[in-house]
Amino acid sequence: MKKISRAGIAYELIIGILGISIPLYLAIKGGIVHPPVLHWIFFGIFALWLAHTYITFGNTIVSFEILIYYFLFYKYGYVNAAITAFAVIFLLWGYYSIRALKVSGRESFYYLKRGLFNAGSYGLIFTFTGWWVSHIKTNIDVFIGLTIVSLVLLNELLIFIDTWLYGEDLKHFKTWNYWKSSFIEGVIYSVGVSFGDLYQYKGLLSTFPILMVTLLLSYFGRSANITSQRLLKRLSYLREMNRILRILSSILDLDTLLESIVKQTFRFFGAKFVTLCISDEDVGIYRVYYDGEKVSTEKDGKPCIPHNSTIISKETKEIIFPIPKGGGVLGEMRLLLTEIDDEKIGFIDVLGKNIGISITNALLHRMSIEDSLTGLYTRRFFDKRLREEFNRSERSGEPLSLLMFDLNDFKLLNDTYGHDAGDMALIMFTGYLKKYTRTYDTAARWGGDEFVVLLPRTNRSEAEAFMQRILKETRNTTIEFDGKKIKISASAGIAEYDPKSNPDMTPEKLISIADRNLLNSKKQNL
Repeated sequence: MKKISRAGIAYELIIGILGISIPLYLAIKGGIVHPPVLHWIFFGIFALWLAHTYITFGNTIVSFEILIYYFLFYKYGYVNAAITAFAVIFLLWGYYSIRALKVSGRESFYYLKRGLFNAGSYGLIFTFTGWWVSHIKTNIDVFIGLTIVSLVLLNELLIFIDTWLYGEDLKHFKTWNYWKSSFIEGVIYSVGVSFGDLYQYKGLLSTFPILMVTLLLSYFGRSANITSQRLLKRLSYLREMNRILRILSSILDLDTLLESIVKQTFRFFGAKFVTLCISDEDVGIYRVYYDGEKVSTEKDGKPCIPHNSTIISKETKEIIFPIPKGGGVLGEMRLLLTEIDDEKIGFIDVLGKNIGISITNALLHRMSIEDSLTGLYTRRFFDKRLREEFNRSERSGEPLSLLMFDLNDFKLLNDTYGHDAGDMALIMFTGYLKKYTRTYDTAARWGGDEFVVLLPRTNRSEAEAFMQRILKETRNTTIEFDGKKIKISASAGIAEYDPKSNPDMTPEKLISIADRNLLNSKKQNL
């Protein structure tokens, strides 16, 4: 549907009004020549059917009913052709307008307005062409050539002005495909000459072969158009789905993946609201909501009970489909749609399976880089991030700091109270690290009760402040185990890499310095 343009609407209304008022005025003033009334009605109905089964060439519509208009123009004059064309086209678009009322009043108005413009355009081009050609003395062959060229060019001129007033792209007017359709219109007009001669000299029955051929061409051409449009539509959906699946398969961070899933699904289906619910012992419980503006995520809430099969409600325009995982169900997605597109529904199973695969891959990735107890990164992943940030710092000249923490008397805690108490202490300390680290910092479990934190774009004094906040929180905290309160404390070591003052630093040296400073700190706490 075109965007709203006051100038465009005014132009279309003017063309529509002129396209019927001028021919009617001329008919009232000078009369109208026409074939027998029943024949005229038959031609009108036949033209109406041909107009309904139009064929499209790109953005241009070609309809075989114009041969009827030209036949009337050729044999009975331009007033007859203008009035017949206006009546047929406006009746057809009026039918489209009434049918569109079921969708919306705005769409119904669009069809009515568009129908008035199209009908008025043909009314005007036949009237104007007939008027100016009637002032030229020429033979029949030249008459036919001039009128056909005039009809085609005037029609394109009116469409060009309409497109320009609506601010739409005019580039397609320069393409061969566009003018190819105009050439085909000219050929169809010329068939009207043969049709008119047959009708005049042989009668109505002699025209039936031409009518049947045009009917079949129109019908099969229309069917081919519809099939082609469906195939192109499905192909575009397939390309879009492949793009979505490539995006999802490339994301290994689970939280980022879940956000991308709801956004991509929302856009593909043209949804009003999307809900993704995951309930799995490995993944956990997630509810992710997206309304087109904001993504909301709830974790560790009430588990959902996903459906095992797809549910489609055309009444409520809601779709629910499962997210499979292995032989079971990982979760489900709920879509509230503006409309249900049967072609898009065909991709639901593919989307659901690939969402399940992507989530499983993200989970495996998380398990490979995260410590199962604390949820912090593993030492192997930390080594990778350290080299990446070290190289980035080397290029940018910005400082990089590294902190190393160790829980004091952790072996004694385990020996005295057991490993469950030790695990509680580790989880408690991990909470402080997660509380104060930024999104671009990297915190990892180095081994046992040792932790490391990488602070990009952070100098020594800033890292010192971060370290003191962690140590203060730890000193003020106790854990309760078997009814006993156990005080926890920690030591820390710090190291800084400043590319400007210490260009010989390496990642290994940075870790060694932090470890040495940690040992010195522990000695001071003894």
